[in-house]
Amino acid sequence: VPETLVSSQQAQRLEQLKRICLSYRDFEILAADARKKNAIFLSTPFDLKSAEFLNALVPAFKIASGDNNFFPLIDYLASTGKPLIVSTGMALTEEMMALKEFILHAWETRKIQSPGLAFLHCVSSYPTQPVEANVRAVEAIKNLGVVPGYSDHTLGILAPLAAVSLGAKIIEKHFTLDKNQSSFRDHQLSLNPDEFLEMVLKIREIEVLLGDGTKKIGPSELAVKREARRSIVASRDLEKGAMIASSDLEWLRPGHGLEPGKEHLLVGQKIRREIRKGESLNLEDLVSHSGVV
Repeated sequence: VPETLVSSQQAQRLEQLKRICLSYRDFEILAADARKKNAIFLSTPFDLKSAEFLNALVPAFKIASGDNNFFPLIDYLASTGKPLIVSTGMALTEEMMALKEFILHAWETRKIQSPGLAFLHCVSSYPTQPVEANVRAVEAIKNLGVVPGYSDHTLGILAPLAAVSLGAKIIEKHFTLDKNQSSFRDHQLSLNPDEFLEMVLKIREIEVLLGDGTKKIGPSELAVKREARRSIVASRDLEKGAMIASSDLEWLRPGHGLEPGKEHLLVGQKIRREIRKGESLNLEDLVSHSGVV
């Protein structure tokens, strides 16, 4: 609603917005069409009346960067008890912390159990130059204890992919059917359908590559492990009854025998059989072996 967004003194801006704004009825039609296609319908309100109207259509609210300090609007949106997604363009870390506390307090005073809060790292520049993208700020947002995300205004898909690899759970990217539709800046930084599909597919691939973050031995590694690791072996031929010295040991693949780090169990011990050069040395080969490692 242009009149609730910019001053009447900005006549040219008002006329531009009036040419592109949609009616409330348009939003009802879009929401219904999204439901038919099993898509989640979201919209960003820029005034309280629009927020009240949208409350019947959306399962969550997005707050624009320009309004992440518009506290009367934020307070109303919090009162709906719906999840909030906040773009953090033009905000410092301390401002994000204050905003988080404001929202949590708004929920607490209304006895609303937190429905979910996400902050999207965002640089309010169109297009955002790579040197200013600062995608690692996603990690700073993650440390705030909210769902981290990234609202991207760079060209291409590289920045969203980097954001996902840093922990972003929500990606916002502008979309257009034709980048040459007009000279309006958003078309140039938007993705067309093919590019958007490529971004989504690569994000899904990155999610698989990232795994769960637990350091563990993968099933495919188990077969490799014994062949790739080393065993303690004789560095020369050893006669039965010989006492093992440090110089009698070396370490070779495969790891079927006693593993490196257990040399102290062998050195100074006598062997009960003849051992050839390169043959693995095991505790069972020791005269003093008691069966305890």
